Amino acid sequence: MAGKIEEVLTGIMNEFELYTIMYFWIDCYYADTTDDRINNLIGEMNPFLWQDISSADPAYYDDFCRFVKGKNITLDNSFDLAKNFIKTIEYVDITEAFEEPDYDKWKDGCKRYLAEKHKGGEARDI
Repeated sequence: MAGKIEEVLTGIMNEFELYTIMYFWIDCYYADTTDDRINNLIGEMNPFLWQDISSADPAYYDDFCRFVKGKNITLDNSFDLAKNFIKTIEYVDITEAFEEPDYDKWKDGCKRYLAEKHKGGEARDI
């Protein structure tokens, strides 16, 4: 129980939760794009296509897990972790989605997602 309380107080999330939140952020940012390369990337990064904990193209989630390995993921550092991971994607440049951060919007989105029952984690209050 103590571990659960610590997660709530610190906003700790797991790799898949951050990956999913990052996916939502990118998907919303580029919702109206007609760029086929960006749309293809969003489709390949989709964490909901399969039932397992991965992405439509497993290489994206695997690369992400290697990128965040050994790092504590919290509300406070989650935006920067996502932003820095996005810089490693060579297929198409989507860093624009993270150039003018709205940290409050990011944190609110994280809190809403983490508070709901979701794939890869338990609903909790943050």
